[in-house]
Amino acid sequence: MDDLQFERAEFGATPPARNCTGCHQPMAGPYFDVNGQPFCEACTAAIRQAHGDSPGGAAFGRALGAGLLAAVVGSSLYYLVAKMSGYQLSIIAIAVGFLVGRAVRWATGGRGGVIYQLLAVCLTYAAIAFSWLPFLLEREGAIGILEVVRQTPFILSLPVTLGLARPFMLVIVGIGLWEAWKFTAPVPLAISGPFTAAAPRP
Repeated sequence: MDDLQFERAEFGATPPARNCTGCHQPMAGPYFDVNGQPFCEACTAAIRQAHGDSPGGAAFGRALGAGLLAAVVGSSLYYLVAKMSGYQLSIIAIAVGFLVGRAVRWATGGRGGVIYQLLAVCLTYAAIAFSWLPFLLEREGAIGILEVVRQTPFILSLPVTLGLARPFMLVIVGIGLWEAWKFTAPVPLAISGPFTAAAPRP
């Protein structure tokens, strides 16, 4: 009997206090569940206001700038991989879509929306298409800006024309465009509550 140990139940124990995901402060009063995360009343009100406001023209300018930069990086990556490996690895198109989509989403503060989805898809497609521009320059030699402009319709048609000859490439390019579209989709705001939080322990 001496070896037996009995645990005594502690009734009425206070559950541990939860911290707000936004301000990281203990929540002593009512709190809300926002997309699966706990937020205090003040942070929830701020989220509701921010989600209802339009990002504005400045956000589109930032999205365009960040997306263009990501497109240039992605296009350069596409070219460098093809140059070093000797193969045009169309799977890099997925990385291009990822880079552009994340950049546009970052510039909008994670808001997303159809206009930003279209922007990201267009920039991703242009980045993939213009990754062939260095090869064109290598073949034609030094050409002026006006010649590049004149060749733009041809360059933009390359993902489709080459993809029709190689269907797998067309599928991969489509996945890259889908990545850009997916990352810039609007995030639905699901708020439930209020719930009662446990008082913080002294």
